[in-house]
Amino acid sequence: MKKSLLTIIAFGLLAAPASAGPESEAHIRTLIDQMNHTSQAGEADLIVNYVDMPRVSKFVLGKYGRDASQEDLDLFRSRLDRFMRNFLASRSAELADAHVEVLSSVDRSDTDSIVVTRVSSPLRDPMLMRWRVLRRDGDWRLVDVEVHGMWLAIEQRAQVVSLLDKHGANIRDIYPSETSASAN
Repeated sequence: MKKSLLTIIAFGLLAAPASAGPESEAHIRTLIDQMNHTSQAGEADLIVNYVDMPRVSKFVLGKYGRDASQEDLDLFRSRLDRFMRNFLASRSAELADAHVEVLSSVDRSDTDSIVVTRVSSPLRDPMLMRWRVLRRDGDWRLVDVEVHGMWLAIEQRAQVVSLLDKHGANIRDIYPSETSASAN
């Protein structure tokens, strides 16, 4: 009897889908709703405002963020913020007039979830978009977005670390052209 009960429980646990709590999905639904009420020109700013920029900046810098001065970290965070806004703005047509719907989510932990959405646009075939959110101080914050099979923060980390691995490169060399327009 005990063995049968344990077998049923084990199969039940294996069969149970790993779905995230409703809070992470609600966070992305709120973002989607706000996107639906924002002009195409404002969508990039809206999305980046949902990003946990201090955490993403540290992640993108990888090992180089550990020994960086606060001044360099602040400069990099500012430049990464501008890069992300420009990058997303350049692709805003992909989200223009799109219908974005939450399909599912998976908890990686109590404070880490990936929310899967389908983006249906008159400009292209429907695509999946994944949003990684982390709960910090009781709030869910966006830390990465996957589009076309590529995670934005992970890709940026690979490029930034590769540049910094080159002899003579430093944090101030990252995204320099992104700030020249704002410096004027």
